[in-house]
Amino acid sequence: MGCLCSQGLSATCEAMLGLPAIALELPAIDLGLDIGGLGSASILANASAELSAMLDIGLPAFPLSASLLMQLTATANAAAHIKAALGIDLFSANASAQLGALGASINANLSAGLAVAFGLDFSMLLKLGAIASLVASIEASLGINLALPGAMAALEASLSAMAELSLSASVGLTNAASFAAAANLAASLGIDLSAGAGLGGAFGGAFELLAGLELPSLDFDVALVASLVVALSAAANIKAAFGVDIFSAGAMLALEATIGGLPLDLLAKLSLSAKLKAVASAGAQLGPLVPMLGIDLSAMASLSASADLALPNLGPLSLVASLALNMGNLGISAIASVGCEGCPVAALL
Repeated sequence: MGCLCSQGLSATCEAMLGLPAIALELPAIDLGLDIGGLGSASILANASAELSAMLDIGLPAFPLSASLLMQLTATANAAAHIKAALGIDLFSANASAQLGALGASINANLSAGLAVAFGLDFSMLLKLGAIASLVASIEASLGINLALPGAMAALEASLSAMAELSLSASVGLTNAASFAAAANLAASLGIDLSAGAGLGGAFGGAFELLAGLELPSLDFDVALVASLVVALSAAANIKAAFGVDIFSAGAMLALEATIGGLPLDLLAKLSLSAKLKAVASAGAQLGPLVPMLGIDLSAMASLSASADLALPNLGPLSLVASLALNMGNLGISAIASVGCEGCPVAALL
């Protein structure tokens, strides 16, 4: 079994305390901008034939409520996130025992280990991270490098083309996306949704172990951990987009050179673009269709309705998992053997 490492948390705080001052003139950026659906929008905008074929199937109304499907997907994603970061498979028979040991270390180490980070101002880091995320997402999704001449005109043309292709979330496509999301979720859980299968029975069996989990009662400053996770994610975005390790010597000089080549004022306007948000939103809503393009969904037409499923609240554990993954980006191990020398948890064993 593993434990959330107090030494790793201290090293993370030391790294954050050592961040250089970001003395760059940056425009106001919408920090809440979410363009994760832009890539899906780009793919779907060029798949009109496949989308028309899906509509021609004539699928019935999806038997699950949108909110329940969203909860199922979020729970499965959180379980995968926790497994990747914390090494605990929540679908395993001994998951509750592993969570108990981990929970003890979280309560003993987390708030105390991050106490020195309380009150740190990450506002400039978050703003720079938002710019980096915007630049990287547009290049990855649309192949447009915003640092090159004519990039903004090319982006505007691309967004207009997607809008003209009626990538709005029509009722038919939204319904098809629900069936596709159920198929994607089932595949990730190893469930065979054959014709006539009941969603309640299929997903109920997969989530039965989760419903019976004995989740530890966690006691930590959620706001503090969330702020640190967002700050570390911003640092990772900066490195991914600009190739600059914000924690390294000379980082500011490298960033000044990189940022200087970007149309910052136009980026600020872009982050507030209603057209960009609309296209990204439609792409996110219809995103489950992407892996299903060209696949016949007609066999799912007879899926029956589901009974209510009891789902655990994995939010706090998922937040700790996000912290662990971001610590890993710094080369710091978040999970260690229980009872390391100097660890407060050792006294509890």
